[in-house]
Amino acid sequence: MSHTALISTNNNQDHPILIVDRRGELGEALVEELKSQALVVYVSKNPPKDSENVIHIPFIKKTPSIPDNTYSHIFLIDEELEIAKDVAKVFIEKAQKDNSFLVLAIGASYADEKFLQDFTSPYEKTKIALLGDIFQKDKIYNSNSQINKFIIEAKVTGKIKIPGDGTNLAAPVYFDDAVSGILETVFGEEDQERVFYILPKTRITLLSLSHVFKKLDPELKIDFVKELKEEKKPPTLSLEGKYLLGDEYDLEKRIRKIEFENLKIEKAEEKRPAYKEEKNSRYGVKTVVFALLLFILLPLLTTIVFSFLGAGALLSLKDNISSGKLSSSRVYASFAHNSFRIAEISSQALVYEISPLGLKPSLSYLTKNISAGKDISEALLMLMDASDKVTMVLRGTSQDPVKDFSIAQAEIKNTLYIYEKNKQLGIIPKNIILKADELTQIVSSTIDFWPEIFGFKSTRNYLILLQNNMELRPGGGFIGSYAILTLDKGKINDFKIYDVYDADGQLKGHVEPPFPVRRYLPSTHWYLRDSNFNVDFSKGAVASAIFLNSEMQQVVDGVIGVDLSFIKNVLSVVGPVKINDYNQTVDADNFFQITQAHTTDKFFPGSTQKKDFLTAVYNSLQLKINDSQNLPYLDFAQMLTNSIDEKHILFAFNNTNEQAVFAVNGWSSSLVQDKTGISSFNDFVGINEANLGGNKVNYYISRSISQSTEIKNDGSVKESLTVAFKNSAPKDLEEKGVYKNYLRFILPQGTSLSQVQINGQNQKIIEAITDPTVYEKKGFVPPTGLEVQKEEQEGKTIYGFLVEIDKQQLVTIKIDYVLAQKIDTNQPSITYKLKVFKQPGVDSLPYDFSLNFPNNLRIVSADKDIKLSSQKAVLSTQIEQDKKISINLATK
Repeated sequence: MSHTALISTNNNQDHPILIVDRRGELGEALVEELKSQALVVYVSKNPPKDSENVIHIPFIKKTPSIPDNTYSHIFLIDEELEIAKDVAKVFIEKAQKDNSFLVLAIGASYADEKFLQDFTSPYEKTKIALLGDIFQKDKIYNSNSQINKFIIEAKVTGKIKIPGDGTNLAAPVYFDDAVSGILETVFGEEDQERVFYILPKTRITLLSLSHVFKKLDPELKIDFVKELKEEKKPPTLSLEGKYLLGDEYDLEKRIRKIEFENLKIEKAEEKRPAYKEEKNSRYGVKTVVFALLLFILLPLLTTIVFSFLGAGALLSLKDNISSGKLSSSRVYASFAHNSFRIAEISSQALVYEISPLGLKPSLSYLTKNISAGKDISEALLMLMDASDKVTMVLRGTSQDPVKDFSIAQAEIKNTLYIYEKNKQLGIIPKNIILKADELTQIVSSTIDFWPEIFGFKSTRNYLILLQNNMELRPGGGFIGSYAILTLDKGKINDFKIYDVYDADGQLKGHVEPPFPVRRYLPSTHWYLRDSNFNVDFSKGAVASAIFLNSEMQQVVDGVIGVDLSFIKNVLSVVGPVKINDYNQTVDADNFFQITQAHTTDKFFPGSTQKKDFLTAVYNSLQLKINDSQNLPYLDFAQMLTNSIDEKHILFAFNNTNEQAVFAVNGWSSSLVQDKTGISSFNDFVGINEANLGGNKVNYYISRSISQSTEIKNDGSVKESLTVAFKNSAPKDLEEKGVYKNYLRFILPQGTSLSQVQINGQNQKIIEAITDPTVYEKKGFVPPTGLEVQKEEQEGKTIYGFLVEIDKQQLVTIKIDYVLAQKIDTNQPSITYKLKVFKQPGVDSLPYDFSLNFPNNLRIVSADKDIKLSSQKAVLSTQIEQDKKISINLATK
């Protein structure tokens, strides 16, 4: 059952929704589902975790207090029918007055048929949701229900105890399905039913239920015990109603979701005997004396000794992982985990021992760190095991790649959970958090799509654009070569590198190129090599995929952009690589020069020297990584993370759900930004360069950006942006040293360009002549002034023009512009948000920013690296990836 979207079902849809649930678990889940679509008034003992668009009313008295308001829907959650009978009349009268839907959700085992009939009869918009025995994936929902008793027993003792002959019936239902069912009673299809059963239509015997657990864990033991006389039997209900879970409820699938490793069980639940059992309490005198001695002396010594052993093993583990010594790392991780586990057990005894002395709080720091040490060592063990499985899958050596990959995926998710939990507890050092957060963001955001991306659902083909950012283009660099990568169930089935000119030679017919390519490159036709000309990589990737299909009849599922800086980054971690076929060694310092010599010098159409050399580099690099016994995995993971964040690797997928995740996180270099709201003002700036000189002069180009923003008294926003280019190319390069740069400025939609200066000289701005029948006409003379092209794309206004930077020359370009939107200075507070959009293929560049604002505004807070004065905010930094700047202002 999927969660039902909130839809309008009556004329009160603009009113808030009331949810009353003293216990709170179901109620909070309903809050999460509904708060984005309506204001929610939530009556419960505890407030929700996220209070956005939620008003919490504490449930203090025996019966709840209903805030005086008009509600579109009222949900009363009372699973054990403790309060509903007392307040039913009040709630029904309130619903009648508001003309709202009233839903009562109760446990089917506590249902009173007469009460239910009385509840639904006075008002036609009352609904009853009868719930089965709810269970959750990561904690015990109700330890009195049989399904949860089984879960506790399976977790704690490894043995399920079935009362009686096992023929008693149960009606288990997964928590998410219960939530969806409650919502569906009023938000599903138009339904005249008044009673809804949110439990399996065919109940399951306890014996059959135990066999489901046994199937999932073959080592689980099953035993029969005497049934307690007071064991509650669910009532038989004759009320007509609709079963929302369908005829066939896949209970096994839901039970598989239980995360036994992460399952939280309260101590009272662990110790609660589910059934009466015979116990032998005869112990010898020696045993009693020894146990007493053990109780008094050993907990303290054991806790201290094994805590230090675990901490020492973790330090050794860190050093070994950093050195790439995985085999010894596993030994230390296992030793650390076992040490902390023993320390945790002994610390529990120690806490119990000193509690009467009032010293329990003094041990909280120690016990918290012991628990964290156990968690972290366990997480690292899982992570290393997952790494092994993924490596086997990618290399094609796994016997069952689907199973291994699925296990690895689950282990990585558990590792992420442990990391986040201990980060929130303040256990993990800040320097580790700074390094790990970006990696965990990438993994946690994408991990659910890994089976599709790695070809487990169907074979995946990817176009790899090998972009030379020494000849910078909008998408990252000139596409001199490309590769086709094929993944089938995680295995790299094929990877071949091709020369782009071989593909472009197959194009039939004419494809009109973008205006700058045709006029300034110049090129009459458009080809794959120039396809990444859009400032949004994901849009350019679509063009690249279309060209590949047109030229080579090859359909791909996605496009990945890789530039030379990424290969340099890999070499900086892996170290020098010997290219045996060429008897040369490449490293991070000489890679560009050697690659340039083999791919450009003496190159002619039809030559295979470029793809042959790049293939040799790839094969040699792959061989070194596979054969390396001490690969610095932490450094490699950090390098990969940085390369993605800095846009030296880019991703674009055909699947819209996959693409959305990568786009919103900036890993597709897409023009994505939040819309301006009432209390926030979103600004945007980006520069984009295209080397149209047919040379590799970007090797010598450096740049810096300075931006000045001024908020006027009337709320209008004026800005100046200055870009300084330095061309350090030697003079002997002649024409090959000139940077012919088609420069584009990406600004908020509707931005009006008021002035352009080049080296301090005002330029006469004229509209660019983009019609080829005009500028290609014989005798055409360009007009006097600066031809500026204006485009609109993805909610942005883009201005572009050609500028040339000669060898050993410094050129500054300054533009002045006014934003279309105004800041509402009458608002009590406003947040100014600026996104600085970094171009793929560009390395770090200096960036200065200043914000000036009128006297009626003041700064409340700002990002920590921003310096503040009375009416000004200043930032000086390096742009290595997309940068977000936030400054909170308020009226004086």
